[in-house]
Amino acid sequence: MRAGDETGSGEPAPAPPARVRVLEDRLINQIAAGEVVERPASVLKELVENALDAGAGHLRVTLKGGGAELVEVEDDGVGMGRQDAMLCVERHATSKIAVEADLGHIHTLGFRGEALPSIAAVSRFELSTRRQADSVGTRVVIEAGRLVDVRDVGCPVGTRVTVRALFANLPARRKFLRTVQTELGHCQDALLREVLIRAGLGVELFHEGHPLIRVGATGDAAARAVALLGREADQLLQVAFEAPDVPDGMRVVGLASPPGVHRATARGSLWLYVNGRAVQDPLLRRAVLDAFRGLVPHGRFPTVILDVQLPAERVDVNVHPAKSEVRFRDGRDVARGLSEGLRQAMAEQGIRPPLLATARSHRLPLAEVDPGQPLLPGVAPDVLAEPPAAPLRTGTLPAGPPRAASSHAASSHAASPYAASPYAAPPHAALSHAASTHAALPHAASTHAAPPPAPRPVRVPLPPPERDGSLRLLGALDRRYLVCARGGDLVLVDQHAAHAAALADRLAQAPAARPLLAPILVQLSPAEHDAIGASQATLAALGLELEPFGGGTVSLRALPAELEAVAPEALVQAIGAALRQGAPVDRLRQTLADLAAVAPGQPLTPYEQRGLVEGLDPTGTGVLVLPAEELDRRLRSRKGGA
Repeated sequence: MRAGDETGSGEPAPAPPARVRVLEDRLINQIAAGEVVERPASVLKELVENALDAGAGHLRVTLKGGGAELVEVEDDGVGMGRQDAMLCVERHATSKIAVEADLGHIHTLGFRGEALPSIAAVSRFELSTRRQADSVGTRVVIEAGRLVDVRDVGCPVGTRVTVRALFANLPARRKFLRTVQTELGHCQDALLREVLIRAGLGVELFHEGHPLIRVGATGDAAARAVALLGREADQLLQVAFEAPDVPDGMRVVGLASPPGVHRATARGSLWLYVNGRAVQDPLLRRAVLDAFRGLVPHGRFPTVILDVQLPAERVDVNVHPAKSEVRFRDGRDVARGLSEGLRQAMAEQGIRPPLLATARSHRLPLAEVDPGQPLLPGVAPDVLAEPPAAPLRTGTLPAGPPRAASSHAASSHAASPYAASPYAAPPHAALSHAASTHAALPHAASTHAAPPPAPRPVRVPLPPPERDGSLRLLGALDRRYLVCARGGDLVLVDQHAAHAAALADRLAQAPAARPLLAPILVQLSPAEHDAIGASQATLAALGLELEPFGGGTVSLRALPAELEAVAPEALVQAIGAALRQGAPVDRLRQTLADLAAVAPGQPLTPYEQRGLVEGLDPTGTGVLVLPAEELDRRLRSRKGGA
C-alpha cells in the first residue's frame, strides 16, 4: 500500500477538489437553451414574440411533427440588414435595451437577446430577412450552434425563421417530447395566447400542410375571440375600468363571461396579460376567481381575456426564464384593484353574485336553513322534525302515505348528481315510487304550506351496530363529509372523493354507450377539436361517441350512464381540454369522474347520503377510518390532559 492511499482511520483519502474552468461556448449555449427551449411550443412563442416586436401585421406559421420536425414563422415586419442578421444569433445581442436603466422600462415582448442563439444551438436553424430599403435580403444558416452559411438572397420584406429537427443533437432531450398531438396542442396554445388580444394581426397556422387557423386582421376584440375560441366566446361581455388606488394608475380592458359560461379547467379559460404580455401569474388568477365568486360553480372557471395595463416601471418582467411570470411593485393593490374593478364592471351590466355567495361564513341561523340540507354534525336533517317510529337504518326508509312532491323537491331531485350514478337505483327497490321519493321526509312538503315551527332538539335512538361490516350513516358534517360507523369504528367519508372514485371504477369497466335522442353539437377551440379527432379509440373505451363535425364543432352522439347528469357542453369541454394536454386514458377517466361526482359543499338529501355510503369500500379513496381503540385512546388522553 502506497503512502497517502488511506487516512489514519483506514478510509480512502478524499479526492482533491476539481479545478474551476470556464465552459466552452457550445456547452454554454446548450445550457442556455435548456432554460429557454423546453419544447416546440417554446420555440414558437419566442419566434412569434420577435415577429410582433418587429411590427408584423400578418403571421404565417408552419409546423411538422407537432413542431419537433419543423417550426417556421414568417412575418411582414421591418426586417433586418446583413449586419443585424448576423448579430441577432449571438448571445445577448439585442436592439431593445442598451443601458441598465432600460431594464426598468421594458415595452417589448423580447429583450434579452438569448432566444435565437438558444434555439440555434439545439436545431438546424435558418433565418432569411430583408428591410424595405434593401434590394436583397440575407440568409443565415446555423446547425447545432455552428455558423454554416451567410449569403444574399431574394426574399420579401420581413423575416422568416425556420427551425428543423429540434434537439437533433441532444437525443436525451428529444426523447422527453410527447406525442405529435400533444406537442401540436401546446403549439396551438402558445400561438393563441400571443395573438388573442391582437385583433389587428392576421394569423395563419398550418400543420403537415393542413390549415388549422386562418384569421384575418380585424379591429374588433370580440370578433377575434370568437374566431379563435369558438362560438362560446360570442357571449363574452366587454369590460373596461380603471383602478385609481393603484400607484400611478391601472387600466384593465378585455372580455369576461356572464353567468352560465364557464369551463372545467383554467387552461383555455383564463387569458391574462400585462401590458400585452401573456402571463400565467397566480396573483392575477386569484383576483379574477375572487371577482367571480358566486357567479360560477365551485370548481369551474370563467372565461376572461384581460389586459392589465400598468406603467412599465411598476412591473418587473425579468423574473422568469420564459418571461411567463411577472412581479408587481404593488402586487396587493393590483390584485385588489383587478378584483374589485372586475366585480364592479360586471355589476354595471346587471350581473351580481348572490348575497350569500359573498359571505365569508357558511353558517346560517337555524331559521334560514333549508330543512332538506344537512345541518348538525352527526344528526341527519330529518331528525329535526318528529322522530321516526323506527330507527333509520341503511337500506330502508319508513313508508308513508303518498304525497305530491313539491316543485322544490322535484327540481332538486332532477338535478341530483346521482341521477346517473351507480347509486341511482334506491336500495329499497321494493317500495313504490311514491313512497321512495322523499315521501316520509319533511323537506318534501309543499312550498305553499305554512312555515314549520322552529325545530327543537330531540333524542334520536341509535340503531344497533352492523354485523356485516357495512357502513352505518350517522349524519353529515359541513356539507362535505359523511359521518358513519362500522362496528365500533368511526368513519369519515369525503362525499366528492368517494363518489368520484366509484364513478372512475365504473368507467374503467368499459361502460356501454347510451345513444342520445339527438346529437349535441359543441363548439371547441381548434386544438381541442383536433385532439378529439385523433383520440377516437380512447373515447370509445369510455363509452363515448364524440367525433369532429366540422368548423371547430364536435358532435356528441352517445355517452355512458355514469356521465348523463353532466351538462353536455361542460363534458365535451373537459374532454377536449384533457386530450389537448395529452392526458392518458386513466387521467381522462378521473377527470370525467371528478366532473360527474357530487361537488364539495353540495348539500345532499338523506336518501342521497345513504345511497353514497351504500356498498362503499371502507378502504377506498375518500374514506378515513378511526378504529375504536384509537378513538378510545385519544379520548382518554384528552380527558387525562384536561
